[in-house]
Amino acid sequence: MAVPTTTYSNEITITQVGDGFDLDVTQKGGNNAVKEAFSDSEMDGDDNTVLFHQEHTNGTSNNVIEYGAIVGKENTIEVRQGSDNLDGNGVRSDSTEYSGHYAHVGIIGDNNNVNIGQRNPDNSPHSAWAVIMADGADVEITQGSSSTKDAEVWVYNDDSNISVLQHNNGAHTAYAYTYGPNASTVDLEQKGTSANSHSLTQYCNTTGGCSVSVTQQ
Repeated sequence: MAVPTTTYSNEITITQVGDGFDLDVTQKGGNNAVKEAFSDSEMDGDDNTVLFHQEHTNGTSNNVIEYGAIVGKENTIEVRQGSDNLDGNGVRSDSTEYSGHYAHVGIIGDNNNVNIGQRNPDNSPHSAWAVIMADGADVEITQGSSSTKDAEVWVYNDDSNISVLQHNNGAHTAYAYTYGPNASTVDLEQKGTSANSHSLTQYCNTTGGCSVSVTQQ
């Protein structure tokens, strides 16, 4: 007797131009999509390294990764969604991993690093954005366990370091925007079960640099 099964398709759409391009895409489970955000989205540049992961053991929602543009050379982008790689010190994942994540990445510039994690919701989706128009900027968004979390980062400034960590079950929301001409460091952790929310805009038009650190529980 035939047993009916339901399959959920995965999708990858990539336009790539340039030499020395290193791409590693792993999608397990269904309803995973890596796609272009706009009709003219493309990965254009030499020696860029991209890793998308997307993996879930439960849940039927979509995991979606969109890229607006990755234009420049020697950029490193890593988006995992079912796991994270905090500070580049190894992959962390949960024993039960759900779908329902969304991430958007855009880079115009050289030698930038983006590292977006997420992990573990289904119907309380995490959402992450990172847009960089600069050289040598570092961005890391790691969101953690279930409940809605949202993080948006915009960097138009060389040598910026922005890290947004949210953690655990609180319905946190974060927004960070920094603007040139040079160094700026923003670090935000929200943690815990409280429904924290934060918005930060940092212009700091000085080559001497800026630094902000916010921790909430």
